[in-house]
Amino acid sequence: MAKLTRIFQRKGLYLLIAILQFFIVVDSVRSTEVADSGFAIFWTEFRQAVIDNDKNKIDALTYFPFEVRGVDDSDAIQSLDEKMFSNIYERLIAQMIHFPIGNQMVAKPMRELIYETSSIFLEDAGNYKSVRFQQFEFERKNGQWRFVRAFLEE
Repeated sequence: MAKLTRIFQRKGLYLLIAILQFFIVVDSVRSTEVADSGFAIFWTEFRQAVIDNDKNKIDALTYFPFEVRGVDDSDAIQSLDEKMFSNIYERLIAQMIHFPIGNQMVAKPMRELIYETSSIFLEDAGNYKSVRFQQFEFERKNGQWRFVRAFLEE
């Protein structure tokens, strides 16, 4: 009888562990969805502003001072205010991004890549505090997603 009691206790412990793991996974998925939906809303607004070429909306979704740097780690970071950002925005959005498709190298401007990308999932793009899409970076600033940095190949 004591042996049978120990077996049930052990199985009960395993069942308890399985239930706890289930709730941990469910909570993790729920947290991802909440964080993802916040970025998804931001991306939809940002993408639409780019499509509409709505520079006022893009400014509103951008954190200042905005950082621009080259693609090399040794390139200096430039901090831009709103006016300086307006002067460089067209170069940022028009820069060509080179990437392989099959055995060919293809080049498309950032603007076109943004048009083609209707959604970004956080697990594919970065962590829950920042997201990188090609040469653009986005971060949470004061609880809001913002366009904070760009890498400019020149």
